[in-house]
Amino acid sequence: MTGAGDFFNQETVLALLAGLFVGLLAYVALAQLVGRGRLSKDKSVAERQFSNVFSIMDEGRRQSLIHYYAAAS
Repeated sequence: MTGAGDFFNQETVLALLAGLFVGLLAYVALAQLVGRGRLSKDKSVAERQFSNVFSIMDEGRRQSLIHYYAAAS
């Protein structure tokens, strides 16, 4: 019967550490790529405030504002 000491020799531990390191690098690289896509859509402070206010309005109020400002211009 083989024990845990036979499985965890120096080569196995180094291979596990190398795999963990490569996996961590891949995760960080992928997170950077995904995060960069989100940050490229920067909005001004006024646009963010408008979006926040507009998102909490009910649909009737939203449509009313759209019609009001569409008729004014």
